Amino acid sequence: MNIGEYLMRARKRKGLSQEEVANSLNVSRQSVSLWECDQTVPTLDNLIALSKLYETSVDILTGQKSFEVSNEIKEPVIEKEDNEKQIKVYKILSISFTIASAVLFIVPVISTMVSIMAIVFSIISMKQKKTNLNLFTLIFAIVFLICGMFVYFNMNIFNLEYWDL
Repeated sequence: MNIGEYLMRARKRKGLSQEEVANSLNVSRQSVSLWECDQTVPTLDNLIALSKLYETSVDILTGQKSFEVSNEIKEPVIEKEDNEKQIKVYKILSISFTIASAVLFIVPVISTMVSIMAIVFSIISMKQKKTNLNLFTLIFAIVFLICGMFVYFNMNIFNLEYWDL
């Protein structure tokens, strides 16, 4: 592959037209077209500006290093790692709130509120990534919510105090 093909693929990967690239670099659209057709080569200043615009290195644009060519815009690896960390935090929160609602079952009002938080975090983590653990956590949180509400309403019906169990 020659430099023109690398430039064209990098431009398409960013979803830019030749006109948009030309306006960004203060050159004519014909200059960009000539670079991509290998009829001329961009100056060093323009090559550096292209690498910044395309968010890639000059080595990749000149073919010194290869890159995976795709028409889709790829997400940076850092975002995927951050997303995985965020999913783990949601899982930990949903499991923690579910356990807390089970432990605080003796105080149904608090257990109910904690169960609601567990349900919210379970749904958020399931939306991000569906796993059996998320589903089980959601089911248990719903069960503890129902049980907590049942105990609360029964205590109020029979005029029982929390500590008179």
